[in-house]
Parts: sequence; C-alpha cells; structure tokens
Amino acid sequence: MNHRSSLLGLACTLVLPLFAVAACSSSSSDSNDDVSADKAATDAASAICDALQKCSPVLIQVAYGDVATCKTRQKLGLQPALSANGTSLTPSSLAACARDLAGTTCEQLTSRNIPESCRTKPGKLADGAACGSDQQCQNRLCRKEATSTCGACSKLGAAGDSCKINEECDFGLGCANGKCRAFQAAGQSCDANQRCNPTLACKSGTCGTPAEAGQACTTVGLDSECYAAKGVACGLKSNCIQIQFAAPGQACGVVDENFVSCAGGGRCTAPTAKGTCVAPAADGSPCEDDVDGPGCVAPARCIGKVCKLDDPSACK
Repeated sequence: MNHRSSLLGLACTLVLPLFAVAACSSSSSDSNDDVSADKAATDAASAICDALQKCSPVLIQVAYGDVATCKTRQKLGLQPALSANGTSLTPSSLAACARDLAGTTCEQLTSRNIPESCRTKPGKLADGAACGSDQQCQNRLCRKEATSTCGACSKLGAAGDSCKINEECDFGLGCANGKCRAFQAAGQSCDANQRCNPTLACKSGTCGTPAEAGQACTTVGLDSECYAAKGVACGLKSNCIQIQFAAPGQACGVVDENFVSCAGGGRCTAPTAKGTCVAPAADGSPCEDDVDGPGCVAPARCIGKVCKLDDPSACK
C-alpha cells in the first residue's frame, strides 16, 4: 500500500486540495477593495491550513510536515493566480473567502460545499484558451495534465458528467468511478459509484461513523471502515491503526506490521514493503516522477524532472 499516494489522493476528496488552493474569486457582496495582495494571500493561506488541520491533520503531516510550512507553501500557490490574465480572483475576494472559511464545518468542506465567497467565479477566457488557473476561465475550469503547468479552459462538470478528479466537478460534487456525483450522507447507501462524505465510512453498503484506532475492520488499507481523514487505516491484523510518520533516512512502508508514511513531502523507496524515506527536492531542483527519487513539496510539482511552481501569468 502506497500510503503517501493514498493520503494525497484523500486530499483530493477535500475541498481544500493540498496543491495551490485558490478556489476563491470575486463576489458582488465584497466591498473591501483596499486589502493588499500580499495580506490577502497570507490570510487565505492561513485559513486554508487551519481548516485542513482541523478536518484532517494527517494531510498536513504528509504534504508539509507542519502547519507553518503549509501556510508558507499555500501562499506561494495563491499569489500567482492574482495576476493571471483574465482572472476573476482579487485580493478582496480572497480576503472574504479567508474570513468565511473559519465558520465552515468539516462536513461542508469535505463535501465541497464551501462558502460562496470561496467558489470560483467566471474569468474572461473562453473554452480552449491557454490557462494556468480556474479563475481565468469563463466556465471555471482550467484543465491541466499532471506534467504541465498550463492547460486549456474548459467547463466544470455537472452531476453525471465524466471526470478524473474532484476538481473537474462543480462545487458540491466529487468524482466517483469516472462520474461527477454528490457525496452521500450518514445513513445513505454507498458503493464505488456513491462515495460517502470523507468524514464518514462505507460500512456494509451504508455511510456511517468511521472506526477509530483499535477498533475492528475488514479491508486492509485506507479505503476501509476506518477514519481515513484522520490517517487511520485498516492494519494487517484487521484492526484500525494510526498511520505513523518518518523523517528522511528513516524506515517507511510496512514496518513491524505498522503503516509508516514519510512526512513533509518525502517519499518512501518501498511503500508497499519496507523502504527508506527520501527528502523532497527544493523548488527548482531535480526531482523524479516515480516513487524512488525525490518528489516536490506542494504546490510545486515535478515537471520535466524539475520541481516547478505554477505561474498562470506565463500561460499564453
């Protein structure tokens, strides 16, 4: 089981993705036009990481290592979107989203039912135009490949539309088995096509309270009855165990029947057996796309074997 990949995959079920979270855009009710871009990005990054720490602290550990690093890195992802061609994102709207996130519940956040001030508003670029962020596009989606910093404007998917990741679906929807679908609430039925809200677990076909560490489970891994959002997985002895974290150079993978992931963006050389944590590469440094070499710290991505930050203003 590749725990880092699984945990980062779990991040995509949250409304606050670990990479360049800039889901905020202009709101007609927002009149605070004198806020600086730097302060807006600082406050939004802080609000995002505080919300992530509240709802799934394990994702802070796997991607950044700590909340302070999360805030620094998230700001790096937010700032470039403010100056992108045709963007609907403004400092005042970013500040409004930061304020509104504080009162949002984990159930709302994880089901992508975020405040209106945080939802992407239409940009000025038509479908097919080069883009680097969703806020540039009239139909609110910049469709990018994992190996590229730029993409093409497209349309957010409605319920039933095809998708690959949650962010290709409209707000309130997630991507389940290749289709945009609503998350299921407690007591509702669940399967591969009907995913529970990530604060819940699918138990015998019904969404319910996930099992905590020490309780029994049946399916080994994160995709089980255990509380995945808290980093609790089903262990080899059919009991829920807390995933542990290791620093660079330390053992990771399956260690003494425990699941050990690498902290702070590190990678495990043998995630399904017993390997060693490799530290992430710095921005602008060489990286590897596979699991054996160093990866990047979000929001940087390994593109052309170099850790790069997205720059929407460079997409022409």
